[in-house]
Formats: sequence, structure tokens, C-alpha cells
Amino acid sequence: SMILQNMKHWHSISILVVALLLLNCLTIDQQSYFVDEVDELSFSKGPIWDAIWMPDSMPPLFNLTLRGWLSIFHSDASGRWLSALIGIVTVVVSFAFINAISDFKIAMITACLFAFSPLQLYFAQLIRGYSLMTFWAVLCIGCFMISNSGHRWRNRFWVGYVLTSVCGMYTHYYFSMIPISLGVAWLWSYCRKGPNTVRWRVFVVGYVAMFLLTLPVLALLRIDFQFQHDMRTPRPLSLGALVYTYFSYYSGYALGPSQLQIRTMSASAVLRNALPWLLISSIISIPLLYRGAFQLIKIRLFAPVFFLTTVPLLLIGIVGAEAGITYNVRFVSWLAFPISVWIGFGCRELWEESRRIRFIVCAAIAVCFGLFALANYQRTNDARYQIEDTRSVVKYLRADQRRDCPVFVVSDYMVRPLNYYGPELRLLELPEIGKQGKEIVFKEELTTAIQSMESAATDEFWLVYSRAFHGDPIGLLLQYLEKRGLEKRRTFAGIELYFGKRASLLKD
Repeated sequence: SMILQNMKHWHSISILVVALLLLNCLTIDQQSYFVDEVDELSFSKGPIWDAIWMPDSMPPLFNLTLRGWLSIFHSDASGRWLSALIGIVTVVVSFAFINAISDFKIAMITACLFAFSPLQLYFAQLIRGYSLMTFWAVLCIGCFMISNSGHRWRNRFWVGYVLTSVCGMYTHYYFSMIPISLGVAWLWSYCRKGPNTVRWRVFVVGYVAMFLLTLPVLALLRIDFQFQHDMRTPRPLSLGALVYTYFSYYSGYALGPSQLQIRTMSASAVLRNALPWLLISSIISIPLLYRGAFQLIKIRLFAPVFFLTTVPLLLIGIVGAEAGITYNVRFVSWLAFPISVWIGFGCRELWEESRRIRFIVCAAIAVCFGLFALANYQRTNDARYQIEDTRSVVKYLRADQRRDCPVFVVSDYMVRPLNYYGPELRLLELPEIGKQGKEIVFKEELTTAIQSMESAATDEFWLVYSRAFHGDPIGLLLQYLEKRGLEKRRTFAGIELYFGKRASLLKD
């Protein structure tokens, strides 16, 4: 109730909510389902125990939520709206918490930065648990901040902190990095004899309760981590991945090199491609973060915000290196909130300076939202950054008269989305070529792939070629087939569709 009483400018946050609703109405169904979304929908329609124990990258809380949602709305298309609405509620909650510990201006700037960050918006439109994870993260962080602010209800907010942390860890395993980071922040403040920190007995009881309540998650952890380990060759956290994580706050994967280019380009080429955007985002971020630190120190919030934006990445990197799990920005998709808080406080600190400094702040905010707008536009309108357009591929194949032709798929990533949109298609996944990293093995794998195509193909066949770095990392299969008359028929977002004849496969 204390938070609600402080929400005096409800009309401003209402305008923000309406803007987010309109943005989602225009963009949410613009792209095909990603493979993870197809899997999530599949889990939600199967037996409930299969969904709980199914090998995945996260615990089942989001899938159980999605299952209940779909039982009400009975439409797969509504699945993205579940994430979108969770995202909108999260923005309102972020505004409420910052308004409670600071003032309306900082709360509104923070809410707007958080709402339109391409990183936050990207995951708020996917049928996956990342939007729900961010929701719990904002609640968890907000409760922690208020419980350590000296408010008379701080013990109640500490209970809220414990419960939301537990819910978060039932949504994603790496959510545990948030209470760990905030625990480090509490210890830092406690050792420095912070006057408003939660008492150590309350702290210990809260973390013991948190541990006991999340023990059932450990039963799923080994299965899901093994699944992640076996999925692909591990790529641990690197300096480049660390920089890209922070850059994703502005880019949301839609500025500079695309995710496909990052996998196929050299590190120097990726840097050259991303450098202009990195420079722009750094120029506007560094002054705001620098001055924001002073404002956060004044209200004793610098430690939690700083540790939240640094410790989780390092811990996830260590866990990934030990467990052999590839690092991914989505593990810390909630990072958009503490970064927005830090920048929001920086805007307020500089705003209180001279008129010239105030102009600079306005210019920096304008450039920031300009980057947001460009990235959000390109994510849904530029083929380089769009999700693979399996929906249009299936539509094209359906319009063709050769309905009995087998459709060979290079990457296993594309089989499930193609099957979702076109269950009547004769889809055949080709074996991966180049996984062993030895040239002699490449030739053996190529021979196996061609033999499987020869035995399954009719006189004609289609080839869906996408995510070559998974199924054909050095392009050996495509090079072989193009020499034998394989023709490119259409290019879709993230996918190239080829047509060939079986007779060409039999050539020496």
C-alpha cells in the first residue's frame, strides 16, 4: 500500500502502458515462432509430468503458467501476449518501486528506459520464461531495496524478497545469481555498518528459508544442465561476450552484427562491425553511469546495483566453464532493470547541474531512445535480425505443386518450427557435418548425408538451409550440392530455400 500511495502521477504511467500495448499490437505477431517457443508450446500441451521432467534449460514454473493461460484462451497466438502482459506489469512495478525509494522523475525515466530497452522488449515477446524471470527479478530487487531503506515495514518486504527469490528460482536456474549478488551487497553494507541494513538474524533466516524452499529445483538441475551441455560445443564467457551483454541493453541483438554474423565472422570483423554502435552507446552511458553512482551512493543503493550488474555475469561464466554450458545473454535478460536504474539516477544527478549540463543530459537521453527505436524497428523489419521466417517458407512450399517432394533441413533448429507450421510436409533432418573438426571426418559425414538424401529423395527435393554454423559449419554440404546443380529459389529471413534433383546427387 505504501508503494501505491506514492504513485501520484498515475496518468503518466498509464500513457506508458498504452504505448507498450500499441507497440505490442503492431509487432508481436510479425515474426515466426522461434524454435524454443515451439518447444514451450509443445510442452504445455503434453502431460503435465512430462513438462516438469522434460530436459530443458529452465525449471517448469513458466510452462505451468503458460499451460493455465492456454487453457483459458485456447490459442497459441495468445502465448506471446502472456509474456508481453507480464512485461508491461513488470514496467509498472519497476516504476512503483523506484518511486517509493526516490521520486517521480527518476521513477519515470527508469520505467521508460526499462520499458523500451530492446533487450527487455525482445524477451517480452517470446513464449519463454525470460519475461516471467524479469518480473520476479524486479520484485525481488525492489523488495530488497525497500527492506534495506529503513522503512518501518522492512521486515515484510524482506519476506517478499525471500518469496519472490524462490519464485524466480523456479523460473530459471540462473536466477539464483540475483539473491547471491544481493547477499554480497548486504554483507558489504553490513560490514560498513550501514544504518538501515536488515539485521543479520533476519538475513540468515531469510536465506536459509530460501534455500530450503528451492531444494526441489535441485532434482531437475542435473537433467537440464546435462541437456544444455550436450546440445552444442560449449562456448564459455569471454571478454567479447561480456561486452556484448552490456551492449545488448541498447541493441537487443538488432544493432551491429546479427547473431548469425557473430557465429560466422572473425572476432576482428565483429568488432569493426559493432564499433560505431559501441562508441555511441559508450559515449552516452559512461557520463550517466558515473554521475548515477554518486546519486546511488547518497541513498545507499550503489552496492546492490553495482553487484547486480557485475557479479551474476562472472558467476555464470564460472558455472558455465565448470559445467561445459554455453554462455548466453538471455541468462541475464533481467539486467535491463538495474542498468535502467543506474542510468535513471545519473540523469537526475546531471539534471540538477547547470543549464548547459541539462542540455547534454537531454541530448544523451534522446540519443539513447534513438538507439532503442532503431534497434526495435530493425528487430522486426530487417531480415538480418529477424527470427527465421519458417512461416513464410511453409507458405511458399504449400503453394508449390510438388507436395510429395522431401524437404531436407540442414539444421535441427529448423525442423521443429517447420513442422509446427507445416505438419504435412515431409521433413528430413540431415546429419551434422563438421562437428568433429577433422577434414577426414568431414568427408565421411558428407558421404553419410548425401547417402541419406539419395535414399529418401524422389526425383526432386527441397533443401532448407539455415544456421549453417550448427549443421554445416564450413559449408561443405552446400558447396557439394551447388556444384551438382542445386538452385536457390527464395531467400527468407534467416533461411535460404534450394531446389534440386535426385539425379544430380548420383553424379561423381
